[in-house]
Amino acid sequence: MRPHPALTGLFLLAASATVAAAPDGPRWEPPLPTPPRQSAPCTAPACSLPGPLKVATADLFARGLADPRGCEYRRIRIRVGSVWGGAEEVETSGWVLPAAGPGAGPEFAVAWSGVVYPLLGRGEAADLEADVRSMLATPGGERPRSWAVDEKTQTAIAAVQPIRVCLLLRLGRADLAERLGAHAAAGGGRGPAELSVTDTTLRLAEDLAWSRFDRAVGAHMRGDDALALADLRFLSEFARPIVPRNGRAEPGAPLAFDFLGQLPEFLADQERRARERARPPVDRPAGDDPEERTAALIRDLDQVAVRQWGQPGGVTMGESPIVRELIQQGDAAVDALIRDFRADDRLTRSVSFHRNFHRGRTIHRADEAAFAALSGILRTSSFAAREGQPGARPSRRDMADRIEAYWRDARGVPLVERWYRKLADDAAGPAAWLEAAGLIAEPENVEVLAAGGPFVVTETRALPPGTAPRLRGEPLREGHEPTVSELMLRRARTIASRPAGDDPDLSALRQIASALAAWDAAAAVPVLREATRSSRERFARLGDQQRSRARSLALSIADFTEARIRAGDGEAIPEYAAWVRGVTPRQLDLEAPQVFRLIADHAGDPILAEAADFLFRDPRSPWVPLVGRAKGEPVVPAPMLIESPLLDVPAFRAAVLAGLDDRTPIGRAVYRDGSPEILIDGGMRHGLSVPPHGREPAAEQPVRRCDYLAWLVSRREGGAAFDPFWDEAERDAAVATAAASLRRSGD
Repeated sequence: MRPHPALTGLFLLAASATVAAAPDGPRWEPPLPTPPRQSAPCTAPACSLPGPLKVATADLFARGLADPRGCEYRRIRIRVGSVWGGAEEVETSGWVLPAAGPGAGPEFAVAWSGVVYPLLGRGEAADLEADVRSMLATPGGERPRSWAVDEKTQTAIAAVQPIRVCLLLRLGRADLAERLGAHAAAGGGRGPAELSVTDTTLRLAEDLAWSRFDRAVGAHMRGDDALALADLRFLSEFARPIVPRNGRAEPGAPLAFDFLGQLPEFLADQERRARERARPPVDRPAGDDPEERTAALIRDLDQVAVRQWGQPGGVTMGESPIVRELIQQGDAAVDALIRDFRADDRLTRSVSFHRNFHRGRTIHRADEAAFAALSGILRTSSFAAREGQPGARPSRRDMADRIEAYWRDARGVPLVERWYRKLADDAAGPAAWLEAAGLIAEPENVEVLAAGGPFVVTETRALPPGTAPRLRGEPLREGHEPTVSELMLRRARTIASRPAGDDPDLSALRQIASALAAWDAAAAVPVLREATRSSRERFARLGDQQRSRARSLALSIADFTEARIRAGDGEAIPEYAAWVRGVTPRQLDLEAPQVFRLIADHAGDPILAEAADFLFRDPRSPWVPLVGRAKGEPVVPAPMLIESPLLDVPAFRAAVLAGLDDRTPIGRAVYRDGSPEILIDGGMRHGLSVPPHGREPAAEQPVRRCDYLAWLVSRREGGAAFDPFWDEAERDAAVATAAASLRRSGD
């Protein structure tokens, strides 16, 4: 969705600040104070900046960009948030608003984002010219429209944002505005002179809207509701829908910017929190009354604050202490949770995102936390998927109805009996069978966290050495006909038997075979052998254009082989060793470490040792050399292999040591605009997270095979430092250190 070609109804919320509560900071009540000269006339200074930019600047200040005029430019201390969670106190510079009078409450300042901040403290007068010089020393250039600059960067001195040009123009510093404007636009793309007034205004307005929204999200996550509410009230007027020529707003018209799609719901939730702020905190009762305990926990679902730990990714509601406590309440909490799930429209303090550098955030609802608790108690989440439509999600009402229907039948039935009934139900379908089989064969010391988003998150409790974990389905071993083993075998054959020409669902087959192997290893061997044979045959038929399918089949072969080894099948390792000698980098790609893990896990086996010797040391092998391939040849995923346990395998370690003795150039180390990276012939590319050590490096220099391998080894825990930008003598010494370390670990 593109931004609307115009914005209407934009105005500044103006009022004096009064006192209210914000966590661990100054006390005040929204809205934020208005700078003293916000509405005062301003004549743009003569300058060489494009006319559209000057017009857009005046328009943006009229719409709510904070005016720094009449404020002292000082060092300030403020709190900034992060979508990863938490908050940080930072020191920067800003324009401090005049105090309203003695005892008037906290001080405020206009930051370089053009947004007013409550201050944690202020210091001495700051040097505007010196700060602009710091900005000019920061790499400029246009950034994508969707680029999400975080709050800390928006307010920092050493950063370049177009709104800063507007602030300097407003201060009458045309000289600084011209220099910063030229620097910000450097790097190509459409220059400011090519943009219309409308386009320029929209770009600047979108940046300001993002600054306020990003701050509101961070404040909401950490419980600073006064700040979040102030920003959301501002945004609700700043980003109104387009008003057509007939003067009436179109029903359901979208907001001006894509990232504000959740704004009405977000604002309504913060308004609710403001109304409830007078409610005194109520401790959750710790007594024996389960209804009171459950009600108190459900009341606090809007405080669930789980954080995303990787990207792309999501949040796992089961990590929340509140959700975990609800799960511990067990069946006694189910009825209340179903009622809450059906009707709870509150938001939690949990936020997810696809990429933190894209302008997209999702504030999760309390009903999702309630669903996580229900999933954890009932040990099923099958209500969230439509039959026959993987990935399709029914409405919340339909889900609630389905949970109630399930609970009517399951109430009073022990969990393990529910799993057995599901596994025995011919009409339940593969998804239900897999869920039941996995739960029956799950070790009791393993906990799968409820509502894990896109990932399965588990926690494993350590057991005394030599102790085998008990499986959750152990009570089902006696008194059940057909037996669990017979049912799992039946389901495995159903999943594996597809019409001629169709492939089985390999993921499902791996899951049921793994569960059967854990439950009854001897019974699983025939199924695992047949699944391995079938997967190898399909793998052999695939061409270069089916690499994704090849990787999936290779992983299946490794999984089936591993299960066969655990089951004591003496034919598993010889079959795997014969097959793995023929696989290529093009077929395995980034899955190579997972496919080769059996070589590391069973390094003492002579058959696997011989296969490893061929793979990594024989010149006929497509895996030799490990790095530095001819153009057009597939690249060996050496970084992932070296980070894997394969480095403990003698044949692989010998291949790495041979590469550390090889000075053949295989790529370049490049340093441009403060960004170092390594470019390897054949397509491998690595960005370095920190500048090269100690000195300004050369813009470019060759990378030898030994350099690249030494750098990869340095990234392992305990590895000696290696910088590809060091001079040759320093690199040679570091290569020798890496080789000596590997030889010692091998010995």
